[in-house]
Amino acid sequence: MDYAPSHQSAVYSLSFGKDAPAYLVFNSRAGELSVDGNSVSGYQFIDRKTKVYLYAEISEKPLKSGVLLESGVSYSETKVNGKNAAIVMSFGEGIKELGVRYGVSFISEEQAKKNLHREIAAYDVDVVAKSARNAWNGALGKIKVTGGTDDSKAVFYTSLYRCYERPICLSEDGRYYSAFDGKVHDDGGRPFYTDDWIWDTYRATHPLRAMIDSDRENDIINSYLLMAEQMGDNWMPTFPEVTGDTRRMNSNHAVATVIDAYRKGLRGFELEKAYIACKKGIEEKTLIPWSAAPAGWLDDFYKENGYIPALRPGEKETVPNVSIWEKRQPIAVTLGTSYDEWCLSQIAQELGRSDEAKY
Repeated sequence: MDYAPSHQSAVYSLSFGKDAPAYLVFNSRAGELSVDGNSVSGYQFIDRKTKVYLYAEISEKPLKSGVLLESGVSYSETKVNGKNAAIVMSFGEGIKELGVRYGVSFISEEQAKKNLHREIAAYDVDVVAKSARNAWNGALGKIKVTGGTDDSKAVFYTSLYRCYERPICLSEDGRYYSAFDGKVHDDGGRPFYTDDWIWDTYRATHPLRAMIDSDRENDIINSYLLMAEQMGDNWMPTFPEVTGDTRRMNSNHAVATVIDAYRKGLRGFELEKAYIACKKGIEEKTLIPWSAAPAGWLDDFYKENGYIPALRPGEKETVPNVSIWEKRQPIAVTLGTSYDEWCLSQIAQELGRSDEAKY
């Protein structure tokens, strides 16, 4: 097997070594699939409201196709849905090579087909791999290192490579699906990004991107503001994923990303809107880790006393929104929120709101 990914598509080259019937099986895990000639389409639920759509083409038309049941393959059916919904394509004996190319989308099966045909024209893994290598050389080549050993350079560029792991661009031909309100939006010519684990990325990845890829960093922060609006409460996201803001970890560190970018000269987002969303996220949403609940008495205690109270040894938790696994994390939340509030004061200062900056 050989494989190469593009942005919203990929291609496989499959080799069958044994003199035995060749099959391909597509499994949705949870969703719906259908087969039509040499193409398979459908979707997979990745949570209760978010689907990833698939459109795939195979280089050869199968002898027969059907759906996989517990009792075997039903070749009289072409569509299946539910848990582990799967399509089986039978190519018979004598097949030595097959090409598979596919597109994915968060909008529709038709859009997945468009994404495939926009990015991959044939079943040629080498062509797609070469294009990907050129793209990665362009991204990693923004920083040139001299001196050191080959091993130290490998460590550096591997680390830089990982900085591109997230967030991801969800725009597809000028539109994107947002799990923050469950709707498809026009992107207005600006790519929409999500899947940014801000608790992990605010310290180094965002500051680096602000220096080496400022346009992308502007678009990412602008995406934060769209998320806040789409969620309805205008709270700045803390852990935006493809499925929405999961509010994982603790604190509200997008505020640090905003002020760092602004102080580095980035102006591709509205600072006033960012300030309001950050302020509401810190003051209206609870500070309890892994929670999207409104502020409660723990938050009132913090505002009055400047810290989150810990439980005494053996004391049972009485606050309903506190996770049995994540706990209150009083030291981490107090330190993290103190830093976030300082960052918020710096934004207020940039906006000329000296009284709010002091507060």
